[in-house]
Amino acid sequence: IPFAAIINSKLAKQNATAQDPWANEWLKRNAAGGGAYKIEAFRNDQVLLSRNEDWVCGPKPAMQQVIFQTVPESATRGALVERGAADIAIEIPPNDFAAILERGQARALAIPMPNQMDFVAMNSQAAPFNDVRVRQAIAYALPYQQIFQSVFRSRGAPLYGAKGEPQPAIFPQPSAYNTDIEHAQALLKEAGQSNGFETSLIYSVAKAAYFDPLSLAIRDALGKVGIRVNIDRLPGAQFDEKVAARSTQMLLDNRVAWLSLPDYWFTAFYTGTSTSNLGNFADPKLDQMLKDLPGDASPQVYGEKTREMSKLVLTEVPMIPLRRGAVEFVMSKQLSGYTYWFHGLPDARDLKRA
Repeated sequence: IPFAAIINSKLAKQNATAQDPWANEWLKRNAAGGGAYKIEAFRNDQVLLSRNEDWVCGPKPAMQQVIFQTVPESATRGALVERGAADIAIEIPPNDFAAILERGQARALAIPMPNQMDFVAMNSQAAPFNDVRVRQAIAYALPYQQIFQSVFRSRGAPLYGAKGEPQPAIFPQPSAYNTDIEHAQALLKEAGQSNGFETSLIYSVAKAAYFDPLSLAIRDALGKVGIRVNIDRLPGAQFDEKVAARSTQMLLDNRVAWLSLPDYWFTAFYTGTSTSNLGNFADPKLDQMLKDLPGDASPQVYGEKTREMSKLVLTEVPMIPLRRGAVEFVMSKQLSGYTYWFHGLPDARDLKRA
């Protein structure tokens, strides 16, 4: 897991001091793990692991040495696997992924992530997005099918066009919204915005591979109902600053929940003042629902309670779900044993090379 690492407490205590009772300073420069691999070298752009021959908590990994290498150029990452110079490449842009899949020299894989969501967020505490009718109008104006097919290349799972009531004990799940321009215009008229308005849509340049075409599709669609969208493609640090300052109007982002549970999603992404609450959403009803949810709730009670929460956030729509994403990576045909983890990073312990 990327955080909450398990350490050898006996070894750490041996290096603790009165000034450093938790051995934090020592641990900054020394490893105290007990895993299947040891850290041989650590640089900003490379981590070198070697197999722990004293490992006794499971079978020893097949790979004696593993190198995790940062390769900034996305096209180069995929090409290294195709040429046999690397075994796995992650974070492959959609166009590169499609080209690698077509060439067939390496395996291009997309594994759906049940704990991830791509979305449009609106600042629900700032005009005009503090009017739920405006948020719903935007939700009805989006070209979902075009976005899923053209932008996301039909990979992952769509989060729109649901029929009937929300499902129990599941989130993210599809909303009932589908493209309906007339309904969107009617809602804007009810909200006193029949002439539309001007707004901005921001996203991080680090996610431009998907969000460049997505932002254009959204701008064109909202233009049909009179909403004029200015697109701002920001460096990651500047994007984060705007989110933290709650000075955004609309934004594009995606998030992964470490616990794939509905109440975790609602607590982390729909309540409070943390930067995870990207829609700046505040609803006393949701707060009370979460407070009243028993910690030992039966599956039936948990399902019904979280169904109510899903209905609330999907109706109030501070964030418009677009899709559950997929881990997209390229792997050598000679490699086997890939194991999916919720954080999307490859696990070297089970990998084998033919």
